[in-house]
Amino acid sequence: MVISIFLILSAKALDFNFDYPNSVIQDEEFSLNLDANEDNEYDVKIFIHKDSKEYSEILSGEEWKSPKYYLISAYPENKEFNPSVRNSWLSSQ
Repeated sequence: MVISIFLILSAKALDFNFDYPNSVIQDEEFSLNLDANEDNEYDVKIFIHKDSKEYSEILSGEEWKSPKYYLISAYPENKEFNPSVRNSWLSSQ
């Protein structure tokens, strides 16, 4: 399982750190903390994948969203994100 994070602000490189649990429970959200030591506003895209298959959703407000879309202007207002590994990921192992 690989967690990928993308932050977008024009074409600028950004150093960031993120922290997440060593293991998660299927279909339950978990906390992923992101710190870029930056005050600029960034769009955020977080998805969990293995090879070319995506297996996650991301909580945006009170709605679960596809990891294919960016959370617009999500950082730095939000530094904690709540993805979930879909049941299909574990059953395809």
